[in-house]
Amino acid sequence: MVRLFHFLAAVFLFLVGCAKPDNPAEIKRAAQKQTTPQSRRVAFSLRDFLESYNQFASHDEKWDSSATNGLASLARARVASEPEASTFQKTAYSEIQRAIEAGCNDPLVIYAWTWLRYPNTKQADQRSRDEWVRAADLLRSSQYSSLRKFWAVIKAAQASKVITSETPQEVHNLRREARALVQEILSEKEIPAEELTQAVWTLLDTVRNNNSQLREFYDDVEKPLFKNWSDSAEAWFIKGNFEVNFAWQARGTGYANTVTKEGWKAFKDHLAAADKALEKSWKIKPMEKTAIRLMTVELGQGKGRDRLEKYFQRAMLLNPNSFNACSAKLEYLYPKWYGSVEEAIRFSWECVASTNWAGNVPLIMLDAHAELAREFYPKQAERDQYWRDPAVWPGIDAAFKKFFQLNPDANGWRHNYFWYACKCEQWDTANEQLPQLGPINYSYFGGKENFEAMAAEAGKRAKPQRLNSEKTLYK
Repeated sequence: MVRLFHFLAAVFLFLVGCAKPDNPAEIKRAAQKQTTPQSRRVAFSLRDFLESYNQFASHDEKWDSSATNGLASLARARVASEPEASTFQKTAYSEIQRAIEAGCNDPLVIYAWTWLRYPNTKQADQRSRDEWVRAADLLRSSQYSSLRKFWAVIKAAQASKVITSETPQEVHNLRREARALVQEILSEKEIPAEELTQAVWTLLDTVRNNNSQLREFYDDVEKPLFKNWSDSAEAWFIKGNFEVNFAWQARGTGYANTVTKEGWKAFKDHLAAADKALEKSWKIKPMEKTAIRLMTVELGQGKGRDRLEKYFQRAMLLNPNSFNACSAKLEYLYPKWYGSVEEAIRFSWECVASTNWAGNVPLIMLDAHAELAREFYPKQAERDQYWRDPAVWPGIDAAFKKFFQLNPDANGWRHNYFWYACKCEQWDTANEQLPQLGPINYSYFGGKENFEAMAAEAGKRAKPQRLNSEKTLYK
């Protein structure tokens, strides 16, 4: 069993020697050069929504103004960055709602209304599933674009899968329909590469856990993808990404001594193919996600820390707030791979202390401790003891303080701060967070009863505060 007491001093020594990026200025110029101009993506999105509505909808003065305003706002929200995207989305919601209440039953407006209410199909219930199936049915028989039909159908497939433990035939049918729509989309040259590759990515990601279907779907889209888009970085990224997936499927998730000889060969071959495709993608256009996926390739190939650092620096150069890049590096530094407890914790402190990295990067510390707790303390009772180790809390506390300094309005994370404070038995901090939680997400705590028990324990265990009368009250 690993204890962290003797690392408490060392964790503050977070300066890690890293290879310098390979020509930062050149990377940034190349990334900007071939990225679709925002104006072109906005124009395409407006055509796909607004011009299509004007051409194909059944018009009525009772809802036309609201429908067109809502669709235009949604078209902009899809390609805008925060906080503009949220503003456009709120406008779209109110305008589309007005159109629906006025009696509009146009398939594109129904689709937009479904998307605005149920964007996250990973949390689908029966009602949202039925709405997505209805939207897909309406668009399927309309004259709207293959791209819009694809998104309705794939969302219906995703929502239908979530509400059942099995994969019914209806889900398979929807997935195959989505695949056929992607094949249509791949022949449309006017679509921005970002739009096309997002559709391909989503299709393949939807069948990620079905090995045979993933292979079948990838083979079906690879030929038209490279026939029409072989000069795009996105096409080569898609190939490299799924070669990585195929590599890990061949290897399996067990320990190294459980992998067959054939499994190791397939693992090696697929990683080599992934490396080649991703490097080609990078040469066409540097993208953050390409550098991160190359970090995963290095995780499998194990050619050396310098290589990992090169890809990490590439990603952070393009996005200094890349939580995913930091997460990939942290994975590499765990004891089960190429690092140690000390290195994982040291890098986590670097993420907290950096003046160049922001966003969610400080929260890497939480993932580091959670993984180390799982790895070294498989039993729940032992894991509870891990959180009470005095060496753990300083990093957790520093991570949250830095995160809220960078993201003062991210109040949803107060739930996490409260939870960790309770696990680490830092009762004063737990009580400080309680009034800042806002509406309680009870599911995060395993239900209302669990939350109330934690809150009661925090109140009971807090340090007493003295009034002028010398009487003691508890928070």
